[in-house]
Amino acid sequence: MNEQDKYYENIVQKRDHIQRIENQVKKKPTENDIKETIRLFKDFGFKIDKSEIPDCRSVCELSKWRIKKINEFLDSYKGGSM
Repeated sequence: MNEQDKYYENIVQKRDHIQRIENQVKKKPTENDIKETIRLFKDFGFKIDKSEIPDCRSVCELSKWRIKKINEFLDSYKGGSM
C-alpha cells in the first residue's frame, strides 16, 4: 500500500466514524438514554422523574435539554448561596 492509498484509507475511516456519530446523535433516545439522564441529574444532586423528561426526537435534542436543565439548576443554586 503506497502513501496515497494510506491517506485515502485514513480519510475513509474518519468519514465512516463521523457518519456513525451523526447517525447515533440523530436517533431517538433509548430507554438507556433516559435512565442515563436520571442518573446524571442525580449526580448533580436533584431528583427528576421519568415523566419530567420530554419526548425528544433525537439524542442531540435530549442532550441540549439536559444542558439547559443543569444550567438552570446551577444558576438557581448559585443565586441561592449568595
